[in-house]
Amino acid sequence: MGKILNAEKYLSNDVLNLKTFNGVFFAVMGFMVLLCIAVWLIFRNKSEKAKTIFITAFCAFNVLVFFVYKIFLCNDTSYLEANGNGFNWFSELPLHLCNINMFLVPIGAITKKRGILGFAFIMAPFGAIMAMVAPCAGFSGYTLLLPRMLGFYLTHVLVFVGGVSLATLNIYRPKFKDLPRVFITLVIIGILMTGVNLLIRKYTSCDFANYFFTMDPDGAPILVQCYSLVKIPFVYLLPATPILLVYMAVICSGFKIADKISTKKNTKIDAEEQTKETVSAK
Repeated sequence: MGKILNAEKYLSNDVLNLKTFNGVFFAVMGFMVLLCIAVWLIFRNKSEKAKTIFITAFCAFNVLVFFVYKIFLCNDTSYLEANGNGFNWFSELPLHLCNINMFLVPIGAITKKRGILGFAFIMAPFGAIMAMVAPCAGFSGYTLLLPRMLGFYLTHVLVFVGGVSLATLNIYRPKFKDLPRVFITLVIIGILMTGVNLLIRKYTSCDFANYFFTMDPDGAPILVQCYSLVKIPFVYLLPATPILLVYMAVICSGFKIADKISTKKNTKIDAEEQTKETVSAK
């Protein structure tokens, strides 16, 4: 099994070699955008129930892809050599900022809780893009044909599409009034993940669990700067919140402008139709 999964021996790294911002990377990004468009075209005129069923099934499929990818990963000897901590299932659960949305996207779509919907819509694309732009050791500089590379990028592409589809399918439209609820949801989940990290580190063989990066920055440049200011788990993340708030405000501003343009356009069309009807009546 290990010999089969140590795929570098059988696949050249020059074939579809993927590094951040190279041609293969942008091809993956293009595929992701096309998939978002395809979902919108297919389901935009479907009922709300059909959209919710689709989103739930889509995320369930991604959960399956995630665990198949992790099964391959735990047998990938070259990954285990590249990753300083090795592999431990307790550190590989779908509880990070991006992949936790495989659960929160359908939960939000079903319950219609705007705090969860807002968090999933804003954080799923953000987390997925960050993971792909700055991947961990073993996920950059290798051919995309490797099982671990396919699994990593496919999982994050699907997370991105699931989050974006909440808006493109009109399941959720971000508004400024949602920002406090989204931020509170983030804080609550962050506190819960800190508890999960502490429990895993204390009661399992995994002493490096770091979901949501609440324990330490794990090499993330911005978080390293924050950690240099406050070396307290979870608390050290607070200096980064202004950046996150600006990001959320920009997203909401974009949708507010888009909705205003759409409203004006629809109002103009309605006025023209009403004028036509008046003229015809005369």
